[in-house]
Amino acid sequence: MILKFSLKCELLKSAEVARLATSGEHTKFSDVRYLIIRFPVLLPLQEGQDVNSALDDIQAEFTRLQLEELPAEVPKEQHIDKQWQAVAGLREVDGSFKYSRLQKFMLGVLTLLHSNTECEKVLSKVKKAHTQFRASMSKKTVEQLLVARCAWSHSGKCHEQVFDKDFLRKVKAAMTSMLAHLSTSEIRELFVPLL
Repeated sequence: MILKFSLKCELLKSAEVARLATSGEHTKFSDVRYLIIRFPVLLPLQEGQDVNSALDDIQAEFTRLQLEELPAEVPKEQHIDKQWQAVAGLREVDGSFKYSRLQKFMLGVLTLLHSNTECEKVLSKVKKAHTQFRASMSKKTVEQLLVARCAWSHSGKCHEQVFDKDFLRKVKAAMTSMLAHLSTSEIRELFVPLL
């Protein structure tokens, strides 16, 4: 989703840190820190440990992981959670797990709710715009309507919107032009469902 849409959501950008495929390329510890600040419950704390020392431990594991070359079977896994399970199994010389805290944190990041509902809403609106009257609208007009719709949905209630006179004049001209080409029954069909 991130590759196809230029999303400006800081959460989605920071969650990219969980992808081992990009490890070392674009990942920064600031992304991990952002996620921990946003979701403090994800930080694995040991009994009696304070947040700063736990954060230092995660940073040390994160840095070590970026410097280490992973076994060949880890990147071969297709699912990110399986990759992190494989990373969790890596051990130090003394038998302790190398990335136990980082792995728990990253699996926690993968459990965060995520969806592409915003993208699906936009696509369904485009499909709804494809009606018998759609042929009279250019792709640019549909795009501008969708942009305006999205902007209005995030800027408050529609009845609170204030438009300048030039915009209202253009809307009136466009509506008059469209209605001039329709029969009375087509106009009723168009506006009765709105009531």
